[in-house]
Amino acid sequence: MQIREELARLAPELEQAQAAERGAASALEGAETAQSHWQQQWETFNHDVGAANQTVQVERARIEQLENQLRRLRAQRDRLDVERDALVAQETQGQLFELGERESQARSTAEELARSLAAALTDVQRLRGEQFAAEERLEGVRADRERARAEVMSVEALQRAALGQADARAGEWLRAAGLHSRPRVAEAIVVEAGYERAVETVLGDYLEAVCVDGLDELADSLGGIEGTNVVIFEHSAQGGVSADGSLASKVTGPDSVREWLASVRVAATLGEALVLRRSLQAGESVVTRSGEWLGRGWIRVARGGDDHAGVLEREQRLKTLRGEFAEAEARVRESEAALLASRTALSVAEGSRDTVQGRIQQAHRQHADLLGQLEASRARAQESTLRRERLEEESAEVAREIGGRSPP
Repeated sequence: MQIREELARLAPELEQAQAAERGAASALEGAETAQSHWQQQWETFNHDVGAANQTVQVERARIEQLENQLRRLRAQRDRLDVERDALVAQETQGQLFELGERESQARSTAEELARSLAAALTDVQRLRGEQFAAEERLEGVRADRERARAEVMSVEALQRAALGQADARAGEWLRAAGLHSRPRVAEAIVVEAGYERAVETVLGDYLEAVCVDGLDELADSLGGIEGTNVVIFEHSAQGGVSADGSLASKVTGPDSVREWLASVRVAATLGEALVLRRSLQAGESVVTRSGEWLGRGWIRVARGGDDHAGVLEREQRLKTLRGEFAEAEARVRESEAALLASRTALSVAEGSRDTVQGRIQQAHRQHADLLGQLEASRARAQESTLRRERLEEESAEVAREIGGRSPP
């Protein structure tokens, strides 16, 4: 009973407890539903937070990357600016102009030296021709001199024989007396052309006579003459001999010889001589141009092999030959001097040519060096210009990239 009462008393509490249980169960169900909703929201939030964090990390990484790229681009821009400034500094037109001027001057110098070398080569060729011509002239005049010398020696040998100069004993005495170099009468006189034969006929052996300054000086020496004949004339020309109409008028030379000829008249022909013979004074004679020699009571006609025939003509010929030899000798000396001068001039011209060749080689090397420098500088300038243009393009691109990638 008590239990029933207790049950009855507890029944409302049970109902209340059951109602509370049902309310709690409903509340639990609602809480569980809310918890499930909030769990879902939490998971969504966590997912969103994770996604946001991931986005933040990505953005931070992107920002860091952009900042790195920006620093790199700015550094690249600075490097490009420095390189561009360096290229601009290298591209100085003044240097190119100076090199151009130096190259032009070197080219002008080389061209001028080339003209000088051409002139020097022309001079060398001309002087070689002149030297060759001078050598030929010298050879020719030497040949002429040797021919003249041979002819002089030949005629002198004949003349010495004709004048007795080949007489050994006479020659020894003349050398001992100091007269060996004195002229003979044939050498000391000059005969008018056409009267040589007449003078040879009259003088005969006297043509071999030796001409001296004075006879008194030979007084002590005359005793030494043995085994030979010597004739001596004083070699004086005072012009005191009367020679009108005589053979002496046809002769120029020592008075002692002309006195000998003053007593001999001259006739053009033998008939004229025969007429003049009748009027001859004592000691006088007459001779024709052809050599007939007449006195008042005698006549001499020389048509045989007289050793003295032609002596005077030969002497005249010898004088002419000696003159020709002297002229030939002078021409040889002149030609030798001309050849020496030509060789000297050629040597100087060759020296000048060699000097110019050395200078032109140096000028060509200098011009080639400057031309190489100029072309290299121009190539570098062109390359620098192209590089600078590329740098400017790269700088512009970098600037655009910097502008497009700057972080907010």
